[in-house]
Amino acid sequence: MTPEAQRIAIAEACGWTNVAPWIVKNVKHQGDDITVGIWSDDGWIPDYLNDLNAMHKAEEHAIHNLMDADEWGEYGMLLKRSHPHGLFLNGEVDYHDLATILHATAAQRAEAFLRTIGKWEEAK
Repeated sequence: MTPEAQRIAIAEACGWTNVAPWIVKNVKHQGDDITVGIWSDDGWIPDYLNDLNAMHKAEEHAIHNLMDADEWGEYGMLLKRSHPHGLFLNGEVDYHDLATILHATAAQRAEAFLRTIGKWEEAK
């Protein structure tokens, strides 16, 4: 998924409505359209992939509205897998696993979030 598609999918999962890229046309030269942000009926959506505070808000929304206990377990496992060394120790959560989960980047959390709620799309 592109970063833009990930941001849109997370925003929609968190209840934002009419989410779409805000595009400025012909910025420097004809045809040089750029995306300047992603807008919704509620305003500019957060940069979930680069802002841990935004991802924490998405996770909080998921706690109350999207994920059950099993899905939270899956989310944690996906965050563990996002670590470069994997850190699977006997299938149980230990200190190293917990540290990996706590130190996951916003981008790692965004991908795990979307995979857990079934909104992740593989690149074509």
